[in-house]
Amino acid sequence: MKDKNFIKLENIIIIFIFIIILAGIIFTRPIEDLDELWNFNFARNIANGLLPYKDFNMVQMPLLPIVCGTILKIFGTELFYMRCMAILLSCAILFTTYEILKIIGVNKYITRVSILSIILLYMDHFCIDYNFMVALLILITIYIEIKNIDNKIEPKKEIALGMLVGSSILIKQTTGIVFSLVFVVYKLLIIYDRNKIKQEIKRLIFRLIGILIPMFILIVYLVKNNIYNECIDYTILGIKTFTNKISYINLLKGTYGTNVQILSIVMPILLVYMYIKTIILKVETKEDKILFTLFSYSTASLIVIYPISDSIHFLIGILPLEISLIYLVSQKLLKLDLNMEVKTILQGFTIIFLIMLLIILAFNIYNYYVEIKGKNYINNYKYILSDYENINKIDEFILSNEKKGKSVYILDAAAAMYMIPLNKYNKDYDMLMQGNFGSKRRRWHN
Repeated sequence: MKDKNFIKLENIIIIFIFIIILAGIIFTRPIEDLDELWNFNFARNIANGLLPYKDFNMVQMPLLPIVCGTILKIFGTELFYMRCMAILLSCAILFTTYEILKIIGVNKYITRVSILSIILLYMDHFCIDYNFMVALLILITIYIEIKNIDNKIEPKKEIALGMLVGSSILIKQTTGIVFSLVFVVYKLLIIYDRNKIKQEIKRLIFRLIGILIPMFILIVYLVKNNIYNECIDYTILGIKTFTNKISYINLLKGTYGTNVQILSIVMPILLVYMYIKTIILKVETKEDKILFTLFSYSTASLIVIYPISDSIHFLIGILPLEISLIYLVSQKLLKLDLNMEVKTILQGFTIIFLIMLLIILAFNIYNYYVEIKGKNYINNYKYILSDYENINKIDEFILSNEKKGKSVYILDAAAAMYMIPLNKYNKDYDMLMQGNFGSKRRRWHN
């Protein structure tokens, strides 16, 4: 058995490697991701004392913008700090995935190769985003559930875990509700002994209590700030006006690349297999229980793919399924009893590939440092690479017209890019996407 101090040191080294890799990916990006800008704008507005829904339009729940906004209020309203948070969030996702693979018994060589593969698959998408935040909560829940898979019910732990799961509703209402529902009832599906029904009902009640606690806190926050009606309008009633849909067929056609296309075919097949293996057939062994836990939370995670089935939503949604696939493949390979030669090849591949990746990212970071050194930045975009000349021209046009008493609105999804340096937010205009105006706001049509 490994020494605990060695395990701690190993984990510190792994986290450090993740942070270096993610820094090389995230810091060196130019401004082009609108989701990043919108999430930054929400947090910036919170930091500047504005109220969600009342002072700026937003369709998700307010927890993530409040957390990020609080941090920006301390350090400054710069996109750079938002990217620091993105690195920490992405690192937490990778490390939790790594820990899950360890706890379910995946071979360490396969684990390392799998984590590197996940980094490559997600490297263009890692950012601070409510979908990634909910994904992290799902992964943490999977880890805790599997770690305590045969333990007796402990009310305090069940309530605490319920609070963790319930907080997902405060981040994104749709995924959070489905995730919470699965968390509460999924164990009832594998009860074969009537004597255990009462025990599972108790678990259900404790978990439900835990979920209701963050919900109660949210209601208090909304009522205290008198934004309850606005929240309902934007996050619930306004959803019926949402028309931005992308069909799953685009994934199957290869619109987002071959890797995503292959996964879009494999993952539904895997889900059906897991359903048959765990729901149709009887769950008996510990391995079956692990697979059932992965299946249940994979199903909850997939809700993020609807109605926008693009690459980022798809990849976030299938993360628990990817872990399931790695688990099943590992189980098959364990039966083959990997010889030392294969293990050496896997280990050598991992080390060589990791070194190459770190070297490439080190060059990226160096070039980034050289480019930002001595650069004149515009407000809120310090240390960020971008086309400042274009942004400055548009901002100068806005300011010159305001001096003449004219108001300027940019009717484009990228409006926030130009308004952020001016410390402005034009409600219902700076996030100009159908479905983000609530049920009664149609001024931009006029």
